[in-house]
Order: sequence, then structure tokens, then C-alpha cells
Amino acid sequence: MTSAVQIYLDYKASTPIDPAVVAAMRPLLENNFGNPSSGHWASHSAKAALDHARGEVAALLGAEADEIVFTSGGSEANNLALKGSFFALRDKGDHIITQVTEHPATLNPLRFLEQLGAKITYLPVDGCGRIDPQQVRHAITPRTIQPIEGIGAIAREYGVRLHTDAAQSLGKISARVNDLGSDQCCASKSGKTALSDPRWRRVLWIALIVNAIMFAVEIVAALSAGSRALQADAVDFLGDAANYAISLGVAGLALRWRGRAALAKGATMFAFGLWVFASALWGFLTTASPHAETMGIVGVVALAVNVGVALALYRYRTGDANMRSVWICSRNDVIGNIAVLAAALGVFGTGLAWPDLLVAGIMAALAIWGGWQVIAQARSELRTATA
Repeated sequence: MTSAVQIYLDYKASTPIDPAVVAAMRPLLENNFGNPSSGHWASHSAKAALDHARGEVAALLGAEADEIVFTSGGSEANNLALKGSFFALRDKGDHIITQVTEHPATLNPLRFLEQLGAKITYLPVDGCGRIDPQQVRHAITPRTIQPIEGIGAIAREYGVRLHTDAAQSLGKISARVNDLGSDQCCASKSGKTALSDPRWRRVLWIALIVNAIMFAVEIVAALSAGSRALQADAVDFLGDAANYAISLGVAGLALRWRGRAALAKGATMFAFGLWVFASALWGFLTTASPHAETMGIVGVVALAVNVGVALALYRYRTGDANMRSVWICSRNDVIGNIAVLAAALGVFGTGLAWPDLLVAGIMAALAIWGGWQVIAQARSELRTATA
């Protein structure tokens, strides 16, 4: 009889240590092992590493560094938040709202608080495991201490606290506390983040190669057709290829390096937009009518390519500024290609150059807007990383 093969499928709970984590922790375990709370020389490097990690977590959650408290795990964090809120606010309220499907790390401390006089409301969930925000509204009483986006808005409306157990969410979906409306949030990380996900890296490699090929195809077509919009789209393909290459290069680095890379990419996107805008203005004075048929054919091919890339990157649209810049570029590409096709129809119908130049101006505005979004988030992350 052959022995059964064991397959481990509980990576959400615990995983083997990622080699990147081992490499990051080894210097702290072997050399910089001082107590960060001590005042002597051996504590300085450990405290610096702890402060740096605190800044990175704060940037990921959209919080301030001094709002981050490290615990041993999600269970301790939930106990600290729930019991701490109850004991601190019990003179104002003793009512807590939760849902029946919560993790024991949340339900167990609530049952403990029930024994101390807390009144707990357990709300049911629907067939998809979701809670109806209106149930929260109806359950709130003047004594409610603590009842994500929809629930957060209702909690703020009634002036009650919202505690969010965001364990397992980091690196997979957006968990920015201000967007969730959370007053308290505990989160832990098991498994791989999108930054280290080989599928994300594979998508970037494919997108890089496809964009480089499309630049070569489109710049030749743009020059032969005399189209400013196609020229702008061709240069955009080249810029996107460089964007993906930079993202691959810095994906495993510390937040400050990812932030610097994103800042450079955002500035490049912004500068590209200004160049396209200036080119469109110059074209109003000098450009003859472009070749509409070439614009249309190349535009259809480019749209198909960019839709495929955008769909592949859609699941990775949240995260730090470096990851978000990749999605913004892909999203803008699809919009730009649709605009190029509209320009081709406009040129074909009017026989004039202005539809082509108008679309070039729209693409310039998209690049400027997207570049500014990336710059703003990158600057915020850099401020947190250096705090």
C-alpha cells in the first residue's frame, strides 16, 4: 500500500518563511539584536529598523506612523482593541455590534466582555457572508461603543467606533483605514503579497515585452500616417515598457526605494503629458491631415493589446504608489486607444487634422493627471518612510 500524499492548503493561516523575509530579518537576529526600547548603543540599530517597519506599515494602511502598534498577532490585536475600547468607554456605552461569522479572535473577547456586563448584538449575514449596513444602522443604540465602507459611514453618522479585523487582507486588497472609515484596525500578513507574487511579475514581463513591440510597430505607423495621436500613443508604449521594467526592479525593495521609483515614474508621466500637449499645440499650426485608415487599423490592434494588459493587471490595481502607477498607465492606455479610434473616425469624416490633435490633447491630460496621482502618493509614502 502506498502512503498518502499530504498537501498543505492552509497558506492563509501560516506559510513557510519567504526567503526575502529571512534575508531582511537575518541582520536583526544575528547582529542588531538590541532591545529597541533601551537607551544604550546596541538599541539604536534595532530601533531604527523598528521605526522603518512602522513607517512601511503606516504607508500601506494609509495611517500615520505613530498610530501603528505592533502585537504578536491578530488575536492579541483584537483583544487589545476590543477590551481597550470597552474599558476606556464603558462609562459612555456598553453596547457592541458584531456578526455571527466573525473569527474566534474577535468573538472570544466579546464573549468575555459579555460576562463583564457588555451587551453584544450578533447580526446575521447573507448567502455571501456579507452584513447589510442597514442592519448596523437599526442595531445602533445610544449605548453602542463599536459596531467597511458603508458601515464606516453609518458609524461616523452616529458617532460610534468602528473596529476592523483586516487580518489576511494586506497585499491582496486595499486596507487603507481612512477609506474603510475605521477607528481601529488590526491586520496581519501570511503568505505572499502581490509585490512578491510570481503571477504579478509574470504579467509585468508579458506587458513589458508586448509594449516594447507595440512601440516599434506604432511609431513607424504614426510617422507614415502623420498622426500626432498615434505618435503620442507610441511614446506611451515605450514609457509603459520602462514603467514595468522599473516596477520589476524595485518590487522587493524597501518602501523608500519603491517610493523613489514611483516618484520618478510619476514625474516622467507628467513630463510626457506636457510634451504631448506641446506637440498638439504645434500641430495646430503645422500638421496636414493624417491618414485615417492607418490610424484606425493600428488603433484597433493597440486597443486589443492594452485591454488584455489592463485585464491582467486589474487585480493588482491597489497597493503602494509603485504598483498603482502600473495600473494607472494601463487604464490610461485603454482610454487613449479608444480616443485614437475616435480621432481616426473624425479625420475620416472631416478630412481635417483637428480630431487627431484634439485626441492628442486628451491623452496629454490623462498623462498629466495620472502622473500627478502617482507623485502625490509617492511623496506621501516617502514622508512616512523617512519619519
